[in-house]
Amino acid sequence: MVDLRKGDGKQTKFDAKDIVGRGVFAPLEDKEIFVNSCLVMNRTLSWDIYGNRNSEERLDIDPLVLYSL
Repeated sequence: MVDLRKGDGKQTKFDAKDIVGRGVFAPLEDKEIFVNSCLVMNRTLSWDIYGNRNSEERLDIDPLVLYSL
């Protein structure tokens, strides 16, 4: 579960259980990776699972998914 604060000030939560452990999101099943590599990039959640700060190798959530919450 990730706490979110949107640009309009609204607070909500994103439950990642539907993606964690599936497909490209499989590495996020490791709680340490999920927590320690999570960051905000381009106005959405992303995970720098390789720790190399390469924006093209990060996993992210479509911002429209988060805005719809």
